[in-house]
Amino acid sequence: MAHLKKIGEGERLPNKAQLNDLGIEYSIAQTKDLYTKLAIEEDQKPLHKWERDKRKKIFTNIVREYLNWANVQAELDDERAANGFNKVPEEGRTL
Repeated sequence: MAHLKKIGEGERLPNKAQLNDLGIEYSIAQTKDLYTKLAIEEDQKPLHKWERDKRKKIFTNIVREYLNWANVQAELDDERAANGFNKVPEEGRTL
């Protein structure tokens, strides 16, 4: 709970989470259409000059898509473990 207090006080915490590049690529690809639509609405301005609600939509979508991807990976890992597969498959392969 101490970390929540620090966050509430505006303190930046050290990075501990790790991201997967494949997941990032997936989430960017899934967000492309939304980004393109909003970029047109914002007259191709740089992202930091967009209306806040539109920036929030982009970031929310990227994070949601990444989490969806990560959940599928976790489910696949659970299936592998349940079926006696201990090795991580080669990139691009499943069970």
